[in-house]
Amino acid sequence: DINTFVATVMGKLRKQESRKLSAIKRLSMLVTTIWPRAQVHLYGSHRSDLRLPSSDLDFVICLPNVHKKAPADTPGALEGRNAINESNQKLLARKLKSESWIELKSIKVIERTIIPVIKVTTKDSRSKSLQLDISFDSPQHHGLETANMVKHIMEDLP
Repeated sequence: DINTFVATVMGKLRKQESRKLSAIKRLSMLVTTIWPRAQVHLYGSHRSDLRLPSSDLDFVICLPNVHKKAPADTPGALEGRNAINESNQKLLARKLKSESWIELKSIKVIERTIIPVIKVTTKDSRSKSLQLDISFDSPQHHGLETANMVKHIMEDLP
């Protein structure tokens, strides 16, 4: 029974692989269009290989220090009088709305949490769409560290 379950899950994951790689590539391209020196990293169950076919893709975007400052709190506090008070999450969500591979109605920005996140779904048939959770690196974000720790534990305890 367990072997059948594992074989079924592995088959479904293999079928998802091209869609997963496409989502990673497309998101990375969009992010580096906005922030050329940004890095997009996958973490969570997809990074640790503990995923199921229903697992979402967790991303953390690491920006250079120059982009980590808080947005202007008043118009004119940055570049002249045209400064926009827009968080990185809102800026990325706005850009995601113009992406043909993202389901427009699925975009949700959740900012009032310790780790703000953008939740989106790829455009595909319901059974083939992927859920993406996108966050930005911060001192409170430990996703990459946790993924590395889990990977090391799994290597030590096969």
